[in-house]
Amino acid sequence: MEISFYLNKQKQYEALLLDPKKYLDKRKKALKEKKFQNIIKFHSVKISSLLTFTRQFSVLIKAGFSLTRAIDLLIGQQDDDSDFKTVLEFVRFSLLSEGRTLSNSLALFPEVFSPLYLHIIFAGEQEGHLDKAFIRLADILEQNFALYSKIRSALTYPVFVCSLSFLLVFVGVRLLLPSFMPFLTAVNDIPFPTKVLIFSIKITTGPIAILSWIGGISGLVYLISNFLKTPEGRMYWDDIKIDIPIYGDVHRKQIVIQFCQTLASLYKSGLPLLRIMQVCIDGVNNAAVKKKIAYVQNLLEEGETLTRALKKTKPFFPLLMLDMLAIGEETGEIPYTLEKVSTFYSHELEYTLEQFGTLLEPIMLAILGFLVGFTVLGIFLPIYSVLKNI
Repeated sequence: MEISFYLNKQKQYEALLLDPKKYLDKRKKALKEKKFQNIIKFHSVKISSLLTFTRQFSVLIKAGFSLTRAIDLLIGQQDDDSDFKTVLEFVRFSLLSEGRTLSNSLALFPEVFSPLYLHIIFAGEQEGHLDKAFIRLADILEQNFALYSKIRSALTYPVFVCSLSFLLVFVGVRLLLPSFMPFLTAVNDIPFPTKVLIFSIKITTGPIAILSWIGGISGLVYLISNFLKTPEGRMYWDDIKIDIPIYGDVHRKQIVIQFCQTLASLYKSGLPLLRIMQVCIDGVNNAAVKKKIAYVQNLLEEGETLTRALKKTKPFFPLLMLDMLAIGEETGEIPYTLEKVSTFYSHELEYTLEQFGTLLEPIMLAILGFLVGFTVLGIFLPIYSVLKNI
């Protein structure tokens, strides 16, 4: 099935590339009208592919290669990521046939290139230092990729243990326990663990029970997903995410790091502060935080300093960051200060993830042990009672 899906994607991309102008015109119209239903999008581009492209592109530009020649060389190295290869094909066509700038060509694919990425490239074009812009982007992407890898590795163990626990419970209740039912119900005074097991068998066996579970879970998922697609639902969930223990702390630090990186990079590029705030709003993936930054943007328009405006969103932005930013504003070293804040919270996030893994391991083992022990007790207590009465 995976091979078939890959071939179908390849055929789609080949069909698009037969008439790239038609597809790019459709994409431009969709981006302008903010209607993406009728265009093929490239959400599955790997972060590692974008990072490698950015680093290699900076080297080629510094070595004196033209934009199209550099892209040609890098297209040939994207055999393991067909989505990104197709994106680069379109970017090359846009540069050659339509005479667009690199930043404008990349902007046709906002699902691949973030607002921060595009603005840094645009600033590099304006300054005539495109190679430095790509080097700066590669450094940011490397830091983000390292954090992403650490978060993923920290979540791998709990996900594995949860899946194993679910599998053990499912196999036990669905396949093994029904064969023990005569023993479990042969006792006059049924122990509590056995009652729980008998109840779980009754509600998970039989076609009606299975269809009810499938229908109930599917309906619940459908209702929740539809609610989260609404602006109110998205705002509600994003607001809750920030306050979830451990996860909320990780999520908050991720946003603070991204905010500091964006602010520092674009401030260096000479972009106006209000425009930088708009890029931060577009780049952050949390509706509640978007609202906070939009509020900061309004305060800046009214003449507030950045530090005072951010303080009015508390308790979201940490005090250490605000104190450092205030020093940066006084000394005129805002980019340098924000880079230090970003580095500090990156280390803080790594420490939080290590603590999370250390704390979660014994908890997950205890839960797994409890499930197995409870099941064993539920099976052997009635058997022991029957044998004792013989």
